Amino acid sequence: MTQKTISLSEKAYKELKKAKKKGESFSKTILRILGISDNADIMSLAGTFTENSDEWEQIEQILYKNRIDDNDLDIEEIEE
Repeated sequence: MTQKTISLSEKAYKELKKAKKKGESFSKTILRILGISDNADIMSLAGTFTENSDEWEQIEQILYKNRIDDNDLDIEEIEE
């Protein structure tokens, strides 16, 4: 994990410290305050696409095309 040093005013530090929950790091506190989750939750994606949605069909077509393109590249590399 990369770490960065930032400067805060005394007032900002005190407010951040007050907002910090027990056992929570300052990084997690900042992410929580900003409404950004640092944990990917796959269940949050449930129901995003319906089985017959136009978006899903477009995604499938792109994936299928990319798979075909990738296979073509592999064949060309082997033949050379």
